[in-house]
Amino acid sequence: MNLIMIKGRNLALRYFQDTDTEFLYNLYSDESFLENYRLSQGSLNTINEAEQYISSYIKQRIQHGANEEYYVAIKGNIQIGIGALVNCSVKNANVELLLGLLPAFRGKGLGLELLFLLLDVAFNYFCFHKVYLYTYEHNPIAKKSISRLDFIHEGLLREHSFSNRQNKFIDIDMWALLEKDFRTSKKITRLSLKITGRAITQKPHTLRPELVTLSVKEREKLSQKAKEIFSQKSVST
Repeated sequence: MNLIMIKGRNLALRYFQDTDTEFLYNLYSDESFLENYRLSQGSLNTINEAEQYISSYIKQRIQHGANEEYYVAIKGNIQIGIGALVNCSVKNANVELLLGLLPAFRGKGLGLELLFLLLDVAFNYFCFHKVYLYTYEHNPIAKKSISRLDFIHEGLLREHSFSNRQNKFIDIDMWALLEKDFRTSKKITRLSLKITGRAITQKPHTLRPELVTLSVKEREKLSQKAKEIFSQKSVST
């Protein structure tokens, strides 16, 4: 199986592999990274824990299908961050996006490309109806970026999560994007074409069911839903 899930102009997303152990350990043991990636993410205390984490995930994905999608963001051959689709609800066809970059690669437009690649995967490969993500009060840059991309602010969760690094409860903003708004977003169309090399809002890619690594039943439901959507769109076009 090809480990590369999707490619952009500068970045590619690939599935976790055994050689990512040290990289994952460095990220998941760094509270400054977790603070912006996922506050609820448990840290890894040893390299052995990281090895077991990846081994368990790979085994689950290959043998039974995983209910979450995790990708390493790579630039050339360099690991620079992580992107993920988590908390998938097949019934409601929605999913949460996670993304985080190493400090050295922030502020260079790569975070936006990573977001666009995740949106491409969520809407064009897995055919979700809605995606959502969270921004934290200590990361105003992320909040500002998301608010400019036609995501809808769906609520403020006051003092919702505890930050070990700041030793206090912090506010979290929830942002969401519906598939119909994604398709008609001029901003995402223009910026994704410039940054990833293609307009990700346009007609979806051919369905690649072999890449769907959810459970068998969930995979069948999403695959069928995607085929129905593609069939409807082919008729309308």
